[in-house]
Amino acid sequence: MIYIGLTGWGDHDRLYDHPNERNKLQVYAAHFPIVEVDTSFYAIQPIRNSEKWVRETPSTFQFIVKAYQGMTGHSRGRIPFQSKIEMFQAFKQSLQPYIEANKLAMVLFQFPPWFSCTKENVLYLRWCKLQMEDIPCALEFRNQTWFSPAYYKETMTFMKKEKWIHSVCDEPQAGEGSVPLVLQTTHPKTLVRMHGRNIHGWNHHNRSQEDWREVRYLYRYNEQELEEWKNHLQQLQKDSMDVYMLFNNNSGGDAADNAKMMIELLGIEYHGLAPRQLDLF
Repeated sequence: MIYIGLTGWGDHDRLYDHPNERNKLQVYAAHFPIVEVDTSFYAIQPIRNSEKWVRETPSTFQFIVKAYQGMTGHSRGRIPFQSKIEMFQAFKQSLQPYIEANKLAMVLFQFPPWFSCTKENVLYLRWCKLQMEDIPCALEFRNQTWFSPAYYKETMTFMKKEKWIHSVCDEPQAGEGSVPLVLQTTHPKTLVRMHGRNIHGWNHHNRSQEDWREVRYLYRYNEQELEEWKNHLQQLQKDSMDVYMLFNNNSGGDAADNAKMMIELLGIEYHGLAPRQLDLF
């Protein structure tokens, strides 16, 4: 099965009749069967949030929860935990409502551009997987050394052996801080993340952090590019039972439109979505 959705549900204004829509997740779930929880990257979410989001979505809805930044080395300051083990335990505890409702598709470990292919980092990946126990986890790199000719085969073999879900990335080819398109599966599940192809906005280039985030994902896929992905998805499905595709190109509000275009190109009709709300006034 191919599941298509977006990263987050708060910023996709074209899905909502009112800019201040209070029930955005419920409305979102009438359009897509999956979503990435990205707030968990910035802070481990209290259980009450997970419980609320589980309640607000249909029984078949699935969440892809992004790992906390302290777990992936993005946080350069002091993490608010006594140890890494405590941090992982707190994160796993926050996942319990999803797990109990059978709504956790996977946890996404997205590592930063400076996380290169070294023995130390390989050992850390193995340690992370051990901490996560049997929770399905996807692995996304932002440093191309993992897929260099010297390490490509070893990287894919390692991911398969350690039961990491491969996060296939469509992104600009903008130097060492980006990865090539690797259409290979390592698990019965595969994750695809569509970051856009804005090569000029991908790296900082002396922009402020806020400006950089605004332009990095400023891209709209055209129909020809999505047609190519129709073939890619069919290829991935040969070796992976379920493929999860997330559109992250939302700096200009294009992610929702592109996701709907992809669903139409594939001829998919999802059942069990939330009912569409009727605006009576």
